[in-house]
Amino acid sequence: MPHLVHSERVKYGATWLNTASLGFLVVGVITPLQGVMSGSGEIRPTTFVISAGWLLGSLILHMAVRVALGRLRE
Repeated sequence: MPHLVHSERVKYGATWLNTASLGFLVVGVITPLQGVMSGSGEIRPTTFVISAGWLLGSLILHMAVRVALGRLRE
């Protein structure tokens, strides 16, 4: 039974991190891209750098999820 509890906690934590990763992607990459495509914004070098930072943060969180899921017990 303790292994089951541990595995469920790891899965809940991984789900939370993956949701945060998706939020980073939406806020930092998809929203500015949508603004440019709709004509209400423009891509500046700073926008590109900031979006790249958000994308990197999203990827780091996603990789943390993969590491966390690797800790599951049978």
